[in-house]
Amino acid sequence: MGLVEDVSNRTGISASFFGITLISWAGNVGDSINASMATKAKKVDLLTTGILASQIMNLQICLGVPWIIAMINNKIENKGQLLIDFDKENVVKLFIPLIFVVLISVLIIFAFSRVLNKNSGFCLIIVYLVYFVYESFNSKKVE
Repeated sequence: MGLVEDVSNRTGISASFFGITLISWAGNVGDSINASMATKAKKVDLLTTGILASQIMNLQICLGVPWIIAMINNKIENKGQLLIDFDKENVVKLFIPLIFVVLISVLIIFAFSRVLNKNSGFCLIIVYLVYFVYESFNSKKVE
């Protein structure tokens, strides 16, 4: 955690954003290995199913479980109110970039006739980098 905080202090970008990014990168190592093996075996259906299924599970578990725990904690602390408090966060501002990235990624895959090659991979990496830079600037630490 010290490294994340050090990078956060030096760049002014929030430590939570760096932490989540590092967890995402580390969590995708298994998916990358599975994707590599499926690609070598020329099993496109296994490749796409594995990647999409793991992301669906991430959404359901990584969003669902913490939100349920937060709602239970809020109900206990707030005398029966079952809610998640986003405080002053603009929820639309949080989700619109994600939806945009997903839509652009799907369009890229279809633009290349659902063929994963160097060009489509390069385009997907560019989309990720643009999203990473956007989120880096929007997650500046509030002093």
